[in-house]
Amino acid sequence: MSQIPLADAYRCLDLPVNAPPLQVERAFRRKQALYGEAVLATYSLLDAGGRQALLDRLEAAYRLISADRGRALAPLAVTTGAAAEEPDPATCPGRFLQVRREAAGLTLREVAARTKVSPMRLAQIEAEQHQALPAPVYLRGFVVAFARALGLPDADTLGQHFLARHREQVSEA
Repeated sequence: MSQIPLADAYRCLDLPVNAPPLQVERAFRRKQALYGEAVLATYSLLDAGGRQALLDRLEAAYRLISADRGRALAPLAVTTGAAAEEPDPATCPGRFLQVRREAAGLTLREVAARTKVSPMRLAQIEAEQHQALPAPVYLRGFVVAFARALGLPDADTLGQHFLARHREQVSEA
């Protein structure tokens, strides 16, 4: 990709030129998650090539801003795959969602705004507080919405894993 002007890099990430480094990283991760492979909001708007070109432009903008500020880049966990310490989604789906949310630089409130699921409920899902969670029919929808908001590719399977863990935990109590 060709070099883009610094001002355009900030515009690409919807940031003011004086944005602090943490805000730059969070904006990049948010945009990166927004244009992920299975995100419904952009699924019908972009083909695979268009989406990849947009993701490449976002990454180029992030790298340019980071280089201009003379700071090292944070690991690009959202695009490069799972981190080494990432939990197994089949055995720890709540913790998996938490790690992915944090890697995307999102707060529970930001995910709640995307999913219309309360931050408290999302925190209970992450902590796998099964006794406090709603009926499975609602819970599955909440987990799938959470996973899709993070741009995870197989949200339905993650919902199934979470429900399996939920049934185990509720039956043991």
